[in-house]
Amino acid sequence: TSVPPFVISVSYGDLESAYSAAYMTRLSTEFGKLGLRGVSVLFASGDAGAGCVGGVQGNRYTPVFPATSPYVTSVGATSLVRGEEIGVGFSSGGFSDVFPRPEYQHPAVERYLNRHDLPDGRYYNKSGRAFPDVSALGVKYVIVIDRLLEPGISGTSASSPAVAGMFAVLNDFRLRAGKERLGWVNPLLYRRPGAMKDVTSGCSAGCHLEPGFCAVAGWDPVTGLGTPRFGAWRDTLLE
Repeated sequence: TSVPPFVISVSYGDLESAYSAAYMTRLSTEFGKLGLRGVSVLFASGDAGAGCVGGVQGNRYTPVFPATSPYVTSVGATSLVRGEEIGVGFSSGGFSDVFPRPEYQHPAVERYLNRHDLPDGRYYNKSGRAFPDVSALGVKYVIVIDRLLEPGISGTSASSPAVAGMFAVLNDFRLRAGKERLGWVNPLLYRRPGAMKDVTSGCSAGCHLEPGFCAVAGWDPVTGLGTPRFGAWRDTLLE
């Protein structure tokens, strides 16, 4: 179409190991082209936690594509426990085995990797594209199927469209102010972490009933940079 949608949210993904590197690279390039056309592309990060898979060479955390594409915004999940927002165990995140870490992620991700309380470094590729980028509440949604309410729906497949809805409204504010639509927003997200609500507790599922990655101050592989604070992002994007 000559006028593509401003925001696309996709609740789909599979292990990177299910695809060829050539296929993933080609598809990621197409996501990049959408960004150049002013389209924000968001993907659910996945619902398998750190994604532990065992093999003859030991355990390995398995990243999820297309959430690992550097040209999409990957969305993880949080939940509310006694009024506190925490990272939820099923929220997938980690590091790509195919895509190198993009420059816009370097400072935030390096701060995380310099910690001394991380999972076994043999489980993941520290130099890979880190995901998710952001997160949102991902539990106890109510959806409508065939005009019937379906309560108790959870997953990053709910978180991603929630963030996409925010992006759509932010685009409206920007267009009314005579500004361009957001498009590929990832570099801006990492330049303005203060517009996020930092989530600092909760761990993803790891191997053998052990925790995988845990939420900490700053970026982490459970909640990314945190959950968007709509008012702060509105003010930031109208500057």
